[in-house]
Amino acid sequence: MLRLGKEPLGRPAGSLLPLVEPIEPAPNAEEVFLRLSVRPHCLFLDSALPDGQLGRYSFVTADPFEFIRSPVEGAAALGQLARRLAPYCLDPERGLPPFQGGAAGLFSYDLGRQLERLPRPAYDEFRLPALAVGLYDVVVAFDHLAQRCWIISTGFPETGRPRLRRAQRRLRRFQAWLAATPVGPDRRPVPESAPIPVGRLAPQFPVAGPEGLTSN
Repeated sequence: MLRLGKEPLGRPAGSLLPLVEPIEPAPNAEEVFLRLSVRPHCLFLDSALPDGQLGRYSFVTADPFEFIRSPVEGAAALGQLARRLAPYCLDPERGLPPFQGGAAGLFSYDLGRQLERLPRPAYDEFRLPALAVGLYDVVVAFDHLAQRCWIISTGFPETGRPRLRRAQRRLRRFQAWLAATPVGPDRRPVPESAPIPVGRLAPQFPVAGPEGLTSN
């Protein structure tokens, strides 16, 4: 069971600072991820080897108020994302981990073709979008060095008094999700995929190393 603090640190409705609720003692980040993993577009930004400089913080978030997908062929995915983020200005709360809500997700290598003129790859093996990003209003943030954890709720996309009410409502919702019994991992067998015809495989070339090692 995750034990939450009793009262959120409220902020005035006109303030850009979020509502902040400590979780004490700080839970395991993997446990929080397991509890939120059933929610839409759950994202775990994990510092797998925590240290004071390169791996101090981890973040778990889910259920964004908007999710943006941009195909590789689409025009100006980064510009689209910037326009969607523009209304949501947030002064960060001092003393907390740096990611306190905002855009997070997949930024593919193919975005480079929207920044400079590059040839199109001969093979698109993964068929991923150029960009798949959620706009997250609530984040569970971990400071591994201080061994502390907080729920941070911004109230976006609302403004004014409705934003404060949404921040409070969403904070309570995440508290309830974290207090619920975690759902175990799906252990159903993964169906085997159909073999890929040789003609559709990218060319493979032998390289120095163990027998059978190739590169494309």
